[in-house]
Amino acid sequence: MFRYFELVGKRQIAELEIVDDSPATKANETDFKEFFKTDVREISKPEYEKLKKEYSK
Repeated sequence: MFRYFELVGKRQIAELEIVDDSPATKANETDFKEFFKTDVREISKPEYEKLKKEYSK
């Protein structure tokens, strides 16, 4: 399973491959904010692909 995030204000995105049954499968956005140590928002794969093109310019 994959989860997608935007690191808000940094023009960066992250695609994480999550191992089935790991704690990350149930982690919420706040948990990922603590992990990345910055403001993040979870995004969909289509939005990830859109931002990937936009941020690579």
